[in-house]
Amino acid sequence: MSNVNISRYLRIHETTVRNWLERYETTGDVQAIQKSGRKRCTTEKQDDIIQLMLAQHPTESLGQIAFSDSRWTGETSLK
Repeated sequence: MSNVNISRYLRIHETTVRNWLERYETTGDVQAIQKSGRKRCTTEKQDDIIQLMLAQHPTESLGQIAFSDSRWTGETSLK
């Protein structure tokens, strides 16, 4: 399967697929390398909830979902 087909199937950019494949060939793993950038502001559990909510409300923005359903933060805003 080509990088283009993989990117379309996963709905991610072709460059991401290429980077993952290069990382796998170099390190034997696709896990992200420790970076010096800004730290994550959400936990893995919150990420899972966000993905679930986006799947349930595919036509709404994350802001609309967060305003109408505050399960992922316990608040009604995206802080």
